[in-house]
Amino acid sequence: MPTTRHLLALTAALCFTVAAPTFAQSPGDEIIEELAATTVPAWEPDRARDPEYRRQRDQIIKTVVDQRLALLARLVREDPGHPRFAEVIHERWRRLARPPVTDTETVLTEVALVLDEGSCASDSSRTEALYYRATALAYGRGTSADDAIQAAEAFAEQAPDDRRAPGSLALAAGKLSQSDEDRARSDAIIKRIIEQWPDSKTARDLTRVSKRTDAIGKPFELTFTDAITNKRVNIKDLRGKVVVIDFWATWCAPCRAEIPELKRLYAEWNEHEKQVEIIGVSLDAPPERGGLDKLKTYVKDNEMPWPQYYLEGEERTGDTFAEVWEVRAIPTVFVVDCEGNLASFNARGQLERFVPHLLEQHAARQGAEEKAGPNATP
Repeated sequence: MPTTRHLLALTAALCFTVAAPTFAQSPGDEIIEELAATTVPAWEPDRARDPEYRRQRDQIIKTVVDQRLALLARLVREDPGHPRFAEVIHERWRRLARPPVTDTETVLTEVALVLDEGSCASDSSRTEALYYRATALAYGRGTSADDAIQAAEAFAEQAPDDRRAPGSLALAAGKLSQSDEDRARSDAIIKRIIEQWPDSKTARDLTRVSKRTDAIGKPFELTFTDAITNKRVNIKDLRGKVVVIDFWATWCAPCRAEIPELKRLYAEWNEHEKQVEIIGVSLDAPPERGGLDKLKTYVKDNEMPWPQYYLEGEERTGDTFAEVWEVRAIPTVFVVDCEGNLASFNARGQLERFVPHLLEQHAARQGAEEKAGPNATP
């Protein structure tokens, strides 16, 4: 019976045979050539004002993107050992692993093909597979924090010098809940990132968010004038509801891409009674540069029913609300629980799991208080 060593030697020999130079093109070579030929035509500046030209070009871009993604899917199936695999696969997996697409199942299926011992994939291709497996699990709906962290750990072990390693671990840690046990795990991961990759952007960002970490579980203050209705909003008046705070802007493509999902969740959460409020915190340009008009138009055209805190619309003497809370990139999503305390400052992509959990906690707390009666000791 062949031993494991014999099987590994046979696999290596087969990979070497496949990789050996031949006169015939491999399936991957043909796909790479098709990728090079599948491109968007050059932009024609003299036709920039022609709406029909822009419409046609948008359609061409969509068609080209779909064709390229299909070609890359073929590359995964037919030749994951191709020497240029790691170089080109980003285009597909980056799109599928993250919002707004988040096709976790497809990414996990494809990376498994690459990580299979018989794939003949290079070390760099395996590194990409490990990274995107961790990314897909971190963003995926219904995936566990344990699986995401384990995948990020595997990527960091494979490529400790990869600049994405600390960010991958931080993203996975973001799936942890706000229980005492999970907070301790998250704190340990953050401490490791800061110690192991002190010069990384992730470590610098995590150091800056210490204020936000300390604020978890404490009252969250926010009062502003709704840019759409001109009504005053005080978050204290929303006690009893979960409040989702979405830092965004009309110029931010990822922000716009997530609006339909926010609208769907908003309608679902409030189908029978108003349990959840969303507050948009707009980082649009100042009014003199058209920011307020763009915000009002976008909110109206897209039927967004929640209030908007337009940062440039109020007088201030210091940092904006976003700067005070160290919001360095958008979209960023905070969540305030039914008691008015900050529950998360990293809830993007996790609202469908996180918000119902807070509502259940609030209902359980109310039930316990009612059962205890008015004379119970707090």
